[in-house]
Amino acid sequence: MVPWYSLSSGLATLYGSKLPGYLFFITAFLFLVPYAAIQIRGVSIFFGATFEGILPDWSWALIIVSIMLIYAEVGGFKAIIYSDAIQGTILLIVIWLIGITCIKAFGSVESLFAKVEEIKPALLSVPGPNGLFTVQFLIASFFAIILIPVTQPQLTSRVVAMRDFRSLSRMAVSLGVFAILIIMSTAFIGMYGAVKYPDASSADYLANALLFDQKEVVGALAMVGLFAACLSTTNAQIFALGTELRSLMKGSDKLVLRNTRIGLFVFAIIALVFSTLM
Repeated sequence: MVPWYSLSSGLATLYGSKLPGYLFFITAFLFLVPYAAIQIRGVSIFFGATFEGILPDWSWALIIVSIMLIYAEVGGFKAIIYSDAIQGTILLIVIWLIGITCIKAFGSVESLFAKVEEIKPALLSVPGPNGLFTVQFLIASFFAIILIPVTQPQLTSRVVAMRDFRSLSRMAVSLGVFAILIIMSTAFIGMYGAVKYPDASSADYLANALLFDQKEVVGALAMVGLFAACLSTTNAQIFALGTELRSLMKGSDKLVLRNTRIGLFVFAIIALVFSTLM
């Protein structure tokens, strides 16, 4: 039995051709570019708001991408696991501290939703103020979720790295629980922003809700958590793409490593360009 080192190599082995493997890699590459760009853009906005006037947003994006490449090159998979643990813990704690602060600003959850209903009732009903939450959206979201193992190989690499099947099952369930906890708290933050900053841009609303309306310690932890989350996810994406590409190439280790680095550098540059155009 030929071992599978990645999903790409598995597909190549299964179909007896590297074409399906390269097709999978290209699909994942194209899907992850805007995903990485959104994270880079988001963190660069927060740094620009925190250190206003020091550097433009594109400079912060360039710094983030540079750190991302260096960290992925030096740290490897173990560094990704450590950063996952750190950023996950910090982010979960901070996002709930911010969510609770947003609730307390109105006294209770009921008061928060009552105020939202008074100002923008469309937010509390389907399909929402912009008509987004439709049947088509649900169907598209369904396919996007079930295709996560294909479109987001960085998640697959994290789950399958578990030492046994029991740990793998726990990890899979824990990912869902973590996502639910994060989404619940962000709902409160979103409602808070809809009331406090109804006409503000996304950048201004997020900067105020997550940083300036919070206590200094919470705001500082939010910056650390957001940067760690961006670094962790983008590093995992780079590592996963590198694994997929490397498993498809032949030649000396030096040649394969060089070509892999070139491919990942191209990915980082494209993501950087996309982040500055958003």
